[in-house]
Amino acid sequence: MKYMLVTGAASGIGKAITETMARRGWKVFATDQNKEVLRSMEAKNISPIYMDVTKEKTILDAFMKVAKETLYLDVIINCAGIRYISSLIEDDLNKLKKAVDVNLLGMMRVNNVFFPLLNKETGRIINISSESGWMSPSPFNGVDSISKYAVEAYNDTLRRELNFLGVKVIKIEPGPFKTPMRQNAIDSFKESIDNTNYYKNELKAMSKLMKNEFRSSKNIKYLLYSIVQACESKKPRICYRVKNNISMVLMNLLPECLIDRIYMNKLK
Repeated sequence: MKYMLVTGAASGIGKAITETMARRGWKVFATDQNKEVLRSMEAKNISPIYMDVTKEKTILDAFMKVAKETLYLDVIINCAGIRYISSLIEDDLNKLKKAVDVNLLGMMRVNNVFFPLLNKETGRIINISSESGWMSPSPFNGVDSISKYAVEAYNDTLRRELNFLGVKVIKIEPGPFKTPMRQNAIDSFKESIDNTNYYKNELKAMSKLMKNEFRSSKNIKYLLYSIVQACESKKPRICYRVKNNISMVLMNLLPECLIDRIYMNKLK
């Protein structure tokens, strides 16, 4: 049997990955900070474990529980993440600190603690990033872009370091998918519109654009196919860009000054 650890396993992409890989015969250690949901997830091939990626003690406790059940892990998949919508000039810096703490530092803590369990011949680390990690940042998505840009730099550096040890590091850059994260983003927009002193009209316009984008969100089956490939292929790619927003992809071919003008025309 093959063994994997999944963070952020109680909702969204993490939960879908957990259930899919368990059905494929993998033993999945499903970690999350949502104890209530975790209790309902226990099933064949799924071992729910409480873990908060921002608290190292809970990561160490989870490590001990996993180590009691297996001598090694084949894959670590980092799905835990949060997203805020806000204007950077008005932003509470605690939002950025929290996003970096979860999206980047949480990933680093988990990988560092669990690396000794990773199979050094066939082991893989899969880090879930976002299309926001490589695209030119859009207005009011700065907190997410900053944290995801950092994830990209971390992932690529880690990959080049672990190449020397024979461990594969793979990043996944999803576009918009039908997950609970969509509603979280909508709620975050509402909060920002209520609180801004400068950008009510622009945030409302951006919110409409985002809702239109969400209407074309893709079925998560496409993302799960790439995850399976990343876990099981003998020669996985180093990066899987999965159903990125085509209009944003095309816009990113333009010079930055033209991208600025597009946002001004669309939002002003």
